[in-house]
Amino acid sequence: MAATISLNGNKSIGTVMQEFNRIYPYLTIWLYSDKEEAKKASWNYIDFDKTISDSRNKRGKDISILAHESIGEIESKFVKELGIFANICFRNSDGKWFYSGDISDKLTLLELNTKCSQENCLYGEWK
Repeated sequence: MAATISLNGNKSIGTVMQEFNRIYPYLTIWLYSDKEEAKKASWNYIDFDKTISDSRNKRGKDISILAHESIGEIESKFVKELGIFANICFRNSDGKWFYSGDISDKLTLLELNTKCSQENCLYGEWK
């Protein structure tokens, strides 16, 4: 299941989210211009057609998301290298959203996806 997702400024937010969800079906990645926007935003707020270049507030460089990287490393890489804020989250069996943080920030994408699968989190099929 381990796969690499390559990102650059020309990819749309929707494409990134779709590729991510195809590889990590129990996880979702939300992308925002900055942390303040993420605090106020919801799923309905995301402009899926916008490119990363159009969304970020500083110039960035191409990156890859690797399965063995921790959630915290990936979210940090998005901000520092790509110039956009990323939040990796999942939904429990009741449908409630949880954002990475504390313990899950130390897990790799593969570990968190497996953990969510074992704990009956909702399968996040892209729509």
